[in-house]
Amino acid sequence: MLRQTGGNKTAAARILGLNRTTLYRRRSEML
Repeated sequence: MLRQTGGNKTAAARILGLNRTTLYRRRSEML
């Protein structure tokens, strides 16, 4: 998803229907 948005985390979160904080949390859980 970040590739599609050029690394724009806010745009990626919006596309996924999440807020930016949730996106960061989910991303850190995946790593």
